[in-house]
Amino acid sequence: MTASGRTATVAVSVAAFLLVCVLGACDGTGVGGGGSDTADGADVGGESGDGTVPDGDPSEEAATDLLGDGFELDAAGWEASEVIVLPPAPACGDGVLDPGEECDDWNRMDGDGCDWLCRVGDGDLPPAPEPGGADYVPSGDPVPLSDARVSNGCIWEHPLVWTGSEFATVWLQQLDLGEGFGARVRFWRFDRAGRRIDAEWRLPTVLALRASAEVVWLGDGFGLFFTDRSGLWYIRLDTAGKPLGSPVLVEAAWTVFAPAADVAPDGTIAVTWSSGCDGAESTGWFTIRVRRIDFDGNRIGAVYVVDETAWGPADIAAGTDGYGLVVPVEAGWPDGRGEFRALRFEKLETGLDHPVYSGVLGNYGLGHVKWLQTESRWVTSWLASPDIEDSGNLRVAFFASDGTLAGPPVRNPLEGDDYVRPVSIAAGGGGLSLVTVWARRLSYLRTDRHGVAISGLRDVDPGAEWPFLFGTTWADDGFAVIYSGTVGAPLYLRLFESAE
Repeated sequence: MTASGRTATVAVSVAAFLLVCVLGACDGTGVGGGGSDTADGADVGGESGDGTVPDGDPSEEAATDLLGDGFELDAAGWEASEVIVLPPAPACGDGVLDPGEECDDWNRMDGDGCDWLCRVGDGDLPPAPEPGGADYVPSGDPVPLSDARVSNGCIWEHPLVWTGSEFATVWLQQLDLGEGFGARVRFWRFDRAGRRIDAEWRLPTVLALRASAEVVWLGDGFGLFFTDRSGLWYIRLDTAGKPLGSPVLVEAAWTVFAPAADVAPDGTIAVTWSSGCDGAESTGWFTIRVRRIDFDGNRIGAVYVVDETAWGPADIAAGTDGYGLVVPVEAGWPDGRGEFRALRFEKLETGLDHPVYSGVLGNYGLGHVKWLQTESRWVTSWLASPDIEDSGNLRVAFFASDGTLAGPPVRNPLEGDDYVRPVSIAAGGGGLSLVTVWARRLSYLRTDRHGVAISGLRDVDPGAEWPFLFGTTWADDGFAVIYSGTVGAPLYLRLFESAE
């Protein structure tokens, strides 16, 4: 591992950022001034500034107009070293015929003449689904989350967490400021019926092109990430959703987007995000960065840069002694037919070092990853495009705790055609619930614990064509899906329960 010697400096900090709480959510401890929330969702008080933002990128003056007099420039700046994670040793699936390999065709799939261990042949026959696997079906109708309208740009995933007794989510909503950049971060807690618990928390910010957010459950509160025109921010909330401090800047760059985070057993958070196209990274692809923070947002160690450009966001999941990271990458055919897009998995140690590289898993794909605590392994799922193969399929792969691929990825064939979307994973009930968009439909596939389908692909909501955002989580005795049909449309919640 080599230090790059580069530093990053930010022009803007919000050490004195005013936290905004409404409907009594501050109980006198916040700074926002005790505004209220009307029945139609309009804000009354609590937010600073007259809402006027000049054209162009936000300057100090523009940000002050939006955020109020509490906005400051940080004279000391923001600095953090970056460490490049060097490519690990050669591995099966990297497109290079290494010693001991009979073949290497840029993937770890069976059935294509070069098996998952880089041996000539098609490997074993695909497994059959386990008998007695629990199927899941909708429980009631979709529930609209009142006044929840999102404007997250260019992002498909929507965060959803289950605390053991309630759901929580976060999103960014653009304010009606004409040609300006005004926005607010909105955080909700709600019950299984979709009813909001207490007041929501709001924070004024400056909208970015790829505005996006993430929330994780800390056990005694929430960790919330969001991006705006100055970078990636983190703030800690208590169990009631009240802020415990001011936002902390994690990365200073207006091009950041798509944060994904998970909590490790040692009480730290690992967060990954994408950035690029800001002059220094003007190739059109994105660089994936990872760093660790504590629950209060204090940075631990250096920022790590994944040493390959990516064409989409990454995802991360904490295991018992490290992190699993999935990254969509550019790959190339060994015979020189050109490049294609694929998915890569790697395991990082707790200190975000010593990567274990899986090779390229398979053609195309935007993947999510989860740590399965009861099985001590990671799982990832992704869509393979029919543009690459004869038919589309939804794939599932498992990785041991040391980061090695545990077996050949499973192919679950799909009918129809579509652009590739991410696959959101809910694990529970002795299997997996995989939620994605296929053939313009928001759909889910139920599998056994090995990732083999036990049913066909079905609609989450027959009326939700071309959904804009979606996400899923396990919720004790079933799974839940949150989604929005189009930009500016309401969010919906739908629950699923065992068919037995």
